[in-house]
Amino acid sequence: MAQRRPDLFSAYVGTGQITDMARNEAASYQLAVERARATGPGKAARELAKIGAPPYPSARTWLIKQRWSFETDPELRAWGQKSLPMVLTAPHRSLRDVYLFNTAFTFYPQPLYEETMTWDAARHGTRFEIPFFLFHGASDQHTLTSLATGYFGTIQAPVRELVLIPGGGHCAVLMQPDALLDQLRTRVLPVVASATPA
Repeated sequence: MAQRRPDLFSAYVGTGQITDMARNEAASYQLAVERARATGPGKAARELAKIGAPPYPSARTWLIKQRWSFETDPELRAWGQKSLPMVLTAPHRSLRDVYLFNTAFTFYPQPLYEETMTWDAARHGTRFEIPFFLFHGASDQHTLTSLATGYFGTIQAPVRELVLIPGGGHCAVLMQPDALLDQLRTRVLPVVASATPA
């Protein structure tokens, strides 16, 4: 959308940036296996060994991988502990909203899964006519930081900036909201404000 209709956007701001899903999934699976083995024999190691390395034929199998990848990641476990109180105390939220928030990730229709697994951002072009910002977790084990920084290196845009946010991994922008807001104010707002007609 930002490439096809730049007139509708002031800037592209990405986080948890999906780049090359085939490479990402192979590497993130291996990292999950290593984390699971490091804690000794247990359910995570058994389940990951049972499903094997991607690609997977179904979203259901991939969600098993995701579950144990998240469970073995200390930064995402910390997010899990922080998110429940946030959701439970969020204003104007019903118990049904809380339930849906906590179960939504299990809903992944097969056509969407298949499209997601073939995503390669570079294949869709790396040239943007608008400012391009990427705020990514410094140690994201799920949309890998190394792949995101590699993709960023190929971007052509009038302004481009990469910021790696420490702490929080894949959920860095949720775990570190003050740091994100500071980056939005200091990096994005001046660029957008100067380009936007009064």
